Amino acid sequence: MASDPGLRLLPDQTEEKELKLEKLMASNAMDYLVQVALQLVSMSDDMQQLWIKLRAFIAKHPQLDSLDEVKDGKLAKIIFNYYWDFGHPVSGFFYYVERDYKRLVAIGEDRDDVKRQMAAGIKPSFQPQYLDYEEYKQALERIWKQQPWLKQELEKAGYDLSFKPSRYLLTPGAFNNIYKGAIGEAIGGAVMKHLGFDYHDMADLPNSEMERFDGYLKADDGRIVYVDWKNYNTDAPSGDNDQTVKWIKRKLGMVEMGKSVIIINISKWSKKRCRQFK
Repeated sequence: MASDPGLRLLPDQTEEKELKLEKLMASNAMDYLVQVALQLVSMSDDMQQLWIKLRAFIAKHPQLDSLDEVKDGKLAKIIFNYYWDFGHPVSGFFYYVERDYKRLVAIGEDRDDVKRQMAAGIKPSFQPQYLDYEEYKQALERIWKQQPWLKQELEKAGYDLSFKPSRYLLTPGAFNNIYKGAIGEAIGGAVMKHLGFDYHDMADLPNSEMERFDGYLKADDGRIVYVDWKNYNTDAPSGDNDQTVKWIKRKLGMVEMGKSVIIINISKWSKKRCRQFK
């Protein structure tokens, strides 16, 4: 485990030391996932399968009452690093992160406690964020209201869509970097199948294409069309959209000769004229 200067505490600061250690472990877990995602195509089948299980479990369990719910032995050894134990049921929490959710600086139910954790070396104008599970529940409910069958399909497949107050909630990094993408892919895949497409999710991709795409469609003649779900904000400033163009071009560059990819943006597209990718 990486060393952290912040762990040099006085002997009577045991509770604070444990908190810092837990935050460090959560941060290390997210750093580790980023590295795995970048190298997954060259990793062993066991590692790829563990990655799939981790993403699937988090997508189905945004909250837990007990870590005993994790039945897979290998998964049980790492899953605790992606949930935060609040000791009793909560429906949200304050937090502060750095480096695109890879370093968890502060977390807790109380805003003032989180600001105290942030105190060292952080500008006073920076404020904690609040992860409100109820807000995400309401966002999904708007989808279920329009497509009731979709909620039924996901619940039948084992997805917990209750967002009920629970003792263990996902860490900010796990929620942002894993859950939101994984639940979006689950919804998109269910819609594809509902429309009659022969859709396959990430678990069916060859090892050499793991994490390059989110799944694929199989045509009647056997051709493969890759699918990649995105959440691009096309109403963002032009500089951000330039970055989006680079990301899409990079994704297109991963497609093998003779194959195709559909990039599906689940945010609304702006009314601006679409760019052409050459």
